[in-house]
Amino acid sequence: MVGLPPEGDDLDALAAGAGPSPADAAPDRHERALDRYLASPRYGERWGRHWLDVARYAEDHPTSEATCVPPRFPFRYRDWVIRAWNEDLPYDEQVRRQLAADLLDVRTTAPDQLAALGFLGLSPVYHKEPKLAADVIATIVADEWDERLDTVTRGFLGLTVACARCHDHKFDPVRTEDYYALAGVMASTQPVEWPLESVPREAAEALTEVQRQIIDTQLRLDYAKKHRDTAKRAGEDLAAHETAVATVDAELKRLKAMALYDGPIANAVRDAGLWLNGQDPAWTYLDFRPGQPRNLPVLVRGNANRHGPMVPRRFLEVLSPGAVPLPFPGHTSGRRELAEAIVTHAGPLAARVIVNRVWAWHFGEGLVRTTSNFGQLGERPSHPDLLEDLAARFVAHGWSLKWLHREILASRTWRQAAVANPADPDNRWLAGMSRRRLDPESWRDTVLALSEQLDRTPFGPSGKLDDPAFRRRTVYGVVSRQKPASLLKLFDFPDAKQHSERRIATTTPLQHLYLLNSDFVHQAAERLAARCRPAIAQHGEPPSNAAPSADTGPDAGPDAGPEAGPDAGPDAIRDTDGVEWLFRRVLQRPPTADELAEALALIAADAVAATPRADAKAKTSPAANAAELAERRELARWTVLAHALLATTEFLYID
Repeated sequence: MVGLPPEGDDLDALAAGAGPSPADAAPDRHERALDRYLASPRYGERWGRHWLDVARYAEDHPTSEATCVPPRFPFRYRDWVIRAWNEDLPYDEQVRRQLAADLLDVRTTAPDQLAALGFLGLSPVYHKEPKLAADVIATIVADEWDERLDTVTRGFLGLTVACARCHDHKFDPVRTEDYYALAGVMASTQPVEWPLESVPREAAEALTEVQRQIIDTQLRLDYAKKHRDTAKRAGEDLAAHETAVATVDAELKRLKAMALYDGPIANAVRDAGLWLNGQDPAWTYLDFRPGQPRNLPVLVRGNANRHGPMVPRRFLEVLSPGAVPLPFPGHTSGRRELAEAIVTHAGPLAARVIVNRVWAWHFGEGLVRTTSNFGQLGERPSHPDLLEDLAARFVAHGWSLKWLHREILASRTWRQAAVANPADPDNRWLAGMSRRRLDPESWRDTVLALSEQLDRTPFGPSGKLDDPAFRRRTVYGVVSRQKPASLLKLFDFPDAKQHSERRIATTTPLQHLYLLNSDFVHQAAERLAARCRPAIAQHGEPPSNAAPSADTGPDAGPDAGPEAGPDAGPDAIRDTDGVEWLFRRVLQRPPTADELAEALALIAADAVAATPRADAKAKTSPAANAAELAERRELARWTVLAHALLATTEFLYID
């Protein structure tokens, strides 16, 4: 629920049926623990990250040309998502605000909610070289509209409407006219920067207009300089070229010197139709017209330069009452009406889609495995009645996502162990829980938490995950469409260039080499080992977060668990305590007798003292004396065991 390892009290309460208060021994202790986690601010960080996959959240664009300037404030949307999940903002209201917050009352009553528009405002932008002909740029612009439409329809409705761009959908009841009716909404929506405070509209609009002019003028200046340099090499007269450069440069300086609003800003959208201005054969201009939406013609066979009949902006026919959708108002883009239609006319479908997503995020796969395709090519639900029931009650409970979590996690189905059933090898009938590998965010956060390095500071600008000094939760790391962080790329983080319906886990040799050789894991193991040593300073004292288990409980048999024995010396007792502490800390259980024996052999001083890493580190200081050398070797042997446990399959997987 929070993407972090359980703390000692919670672990004890769930494992033993007793906790920090008498109430935790009650039969509903599981539900009480769940309520604590749902109330934690860490819950939104964990579950907001799931939604960011759907929204293909990123902090740059697929390429880095001059017309693809990265958004300046992408983290505002990420922070809004985390807060929305923490506050249990009803899902239908989340849909409305992510598509049309600027057209709702919250624009004036709670302007900070405009950050929700990052769902569209952070859409990928493709390079549109202004020297290209308008016919060429028209295709690039149509691709951008297509990507946004695809994210909206697959993300909220589980429908592949984008398949109707060139022809009627081959399998689902979606006509080409449906596609261009919704594409007109995207063509009437402009990504902008917008203040998160109430300011005069002129000041708000200047943010976007001046930025666009700066980009356009910078491009013109670059070309003017290139023309001047070419003329210079050709030995031509440079006077006209120098004048052109000076004129454009002066305009650029004027634009950059303009005083603009400098308070909190979000990457959002506004109503503005887009037309291409190709009157100048040397320069194609993107003509956004605020407050002037547009309809699109059918683009025959998807060709942006072959126009068919005009299609008014409206909702999908198949999901409209009587299959007769009403046109969206002519004075707006239609985003507000689209959002309303998704959660009303298409509400039963939208509810099924989000319920199925949450189920998939809990169980590893949805009741419908194709979580973003509920059409004919999508898989049939394994438990259709269950999906219907959950979706209906989800809506009846006010579209509350926390209610949905409670309903799923309080069930016997979710609380099963991951035990394979030969009669159901794929576990489609949920005879047990499926084993799931930790996603890279939970794995990294857990490693940092166990080694007491995790910085839990919430919100704000992102940091670079490849920077060793960055120790905040992974959700606060930069997500790049161009150069993903090495850890994310290695462990199957989804491609943020497009909507992601699910994560696909792969197993590669590079992943295991990372666990064995990366400085990040070794440093965490060393910090964990340093924590282990004070924990065993008192011989025979049990670890503070110990929990009774079948292997070592008071009723265990003679071969059930490890004991130091009456003849064991102080060092043996200390080493046994240390091994048990590390196992309980990392794997949340005590070691078996065999594991204890193997661990004691691994940390034996004579087994690791000669290892290159231990001795090399011990010899780095010329002032090292015998006591310091012994201290470093002592730390090194516990580091070996901590590293081994962090690299185990058991640590990487949830049973």
